[in-house]
Amino acid sequence: SGRRQIVNYALPGDILCADSVLFKASSFDLTARTAASLIRIDTPQGSELFDRHPGLAAAIAWTMGQEDSILAERVVSLGRRDSLEKLAHALCELEARLSAIGLMRGRTIELPLNQEDFADVLGISVIHVNRTFRRLSEEKIAEYRKGAIDLLDRARLAEAIRRRRAEPGRERRAAQRSRGCRPRRGRRRAACAPRGWRGRARGPPSRLADPACRR
Repeated sequence: SGRRQIVNYALPGDILCADSVLFKASSFDLTARTAASLIRIDTPQGSELFDRHPGLAAAIAWTMGQEDSILAERVVSLGRRDSLEKLAHALCELEARLSAIGLMRGRTIELPLNQEDFADVLGISVIHVNRTFRRLSEEKIAEYRKGAIDLLDRARLAEAIRRRRAEPGRERRAAQRSRGCRPRRGRRRAACAPRGWRGRARGPPSRLADPACRR
């Protein structure tokens, strides 16, 4: 429907709804994609938890710190990364988290996430997810199949994020497109005309062109 946003996914051993220790209820809804075994932990509220169960309090604090870091990357992906960067970062994150708990099967990510789930994680359409996976497959970087993703070239997957971030002139071109600028024929600079402007410019170019486009 395009209305769902997946902010995180839980892996075996993760502490769920850690924020409910500090508040009356968690701010997240949970959905299990596979059969799962859960252990309910009844903890005291506030500073009493740190006084009576310092080990558990440290584990919860570590979990909340990790979740904050993951959510910060989600914000960056939703706001600043394109489809390839978003998917490449998500796959690298999955590989790192699964490796940390010993669930990475060689170069294969085994996870019950379909392309619709990836769309809801990355904030793009299923069509864009499919096209991006196809591009990774064509470039022999990663291969999507039902229930698993084969990382064919982990180094190039990570490089996909750094390379596109470092493309020269990318930020400027994006700014020009957002301002409605169009490249002039035979010239590299962009010409920006005021909205509704028609006909030839009769005044000095500096008065008619957007300074942000004359770089």
